[in-house]
Amino acid sequence: MYRLFPEPFSYAEMQEFYEFCYRSKYTIGGTDRLGDKARPHQYLTSAYSEEDMDNMNFLPRIRDQKLLDLIGDREPLRSFVNLTIPQNVFFSHAHMGEDTLVYYANLDWEQEWAGETIIYEENGVDIQTCIPYKPGQVLWMEADSPHALRPPAACAPYYRFTFAVFFKSEPKE
Repeated sequence: MYRLFPEPFSYAEMQEFYEFCYRSKYTIGGTDRLGDKARPHQYLTSAYSEEDMDNMNFLPRIRDQKLLDLIGDREPLRSFVNLTIPQNVFFSHAHMGEDTLVYYANLDWEQEWAGETIIYEENGVDIQTCIPYKPGQVLWMEADSPHALRPPAACAPYYRFTFAVFFKSEPKE
């Protein structure tokens, strides 16, 4: 299951989050799958510490009650930013036992620049839906949801930033 939250932050907050992501320290080695097939397709990520999360002040600024209800009283397990360029290749994958909050951090993005998020059926092959990259929106995915990033098109003038926060999934009733 997934949910979209189109505008949970003010533009001023969006600008502050974008600048935080832009100024972060990135390392090569991000991957969404292990194995020989994925090895040559590593990308840039910036893993955030608790101090980084405190300095970014992202979670305390969420005002959408439905999103707050999904998070509940859980603390993040980990968080990071993906910095994506047109040459990146991504594979379908799922985060076992973890709910995921994805924030689309760019301030400007045109539909023609691609960069969508693909949500797959449970088999990880058939496409359930395609989430366009929309600046400032939040995508919530329940644990075990197969998905994949799509890189920006070659015509995109900016890096594609997404900020992801992972939470231990709650038992389903």
